Amino acid sequence: MTHVIEMFLDEEADQQVRLLWSKLSDAGIPSLASFSHCRHRPHVTLCGASELGSDDLAEASEIIARQLPPLTLGTLGAFPGYRGALFLGVVPSVELLDLNARLHAQLVSGKGRRWRFSGPGQWVPHCTLANGLTAAERARGLEACADFEPLDCRVSAICVIDAATGERMAVLA
Repeated sequence: MTHVIEMFLDEEADQQVRLLWSKLSDAGIPSLASFSHCRHRPHVTLCGASELGSDDLAEASEIIARQLPPLTLGTLGAFPGYRGALFLGVVPSVELLDLNARLHAQLVSGKGRRWRFSGPGQWVPHCTLANGLTAAERARGLEACADFEPLDCRVSAICVIDAATGERMAVLA
């Protein structure tokens, strides 16, 4: 099992991301709306671990309660590779990077093994638009979403999600 801590976006930003998901679908590109368990909401993943126990969640809630950073979805981008992704890049504010670092410091001491690329110095904060795309699909997707404008938004909730099923395991904020 893998648990992820996800920041959900305010209603306006959520709608803007879903509009981009629709543009991808209209262009014949599968978006996150139809990926895996199909229960995805527009979000930014703060971190992930193989398991988050109740002690981990209590400590994570305390850390998160101290700061809910505003987010700016500032860029449209793509991760490379055979089955890459399209995303909206989050401007990495000091507050956001600090929140990620504090959560990882707490999770490393817990029994759950953290995700390698979601920790300090490796994390690329982003809101995924589509996963598992070929290079040609990524190129078409970038074209379909080319009119994206940077978007300032608020975090509406922070939750622990079971990555395999999309089930909400806990609300942290």
